[in-house]
Amino acid sequence: MTNQMNVVYLDKFDFLTGLGLKVQNLFAGLVDFAQKRAAHNELMKLDDRMLADIGLERGNLKNAVAGK
Repeated sequence: MTNQMNVVYLDKFDFLTGLGLKVQNLFAGLVDFAQKRAAHNELMKLDDRMLADIGLERGNLKNAVAGK
């Protein structure tokens, strides 16, 4: 009977570990989104001449921030 309890415990542990990884990935995605949005907003504040100085155009800022 002890072996059955250990199996149940390990199943719960695997479930909680998987859930923890999913939550961690969710937060990492939210942080990444917030950082990219902030970078895009800062670049939008620059005028066209300043964007050209760093090799960007206003029309491709989203791709530049996304790393494309």
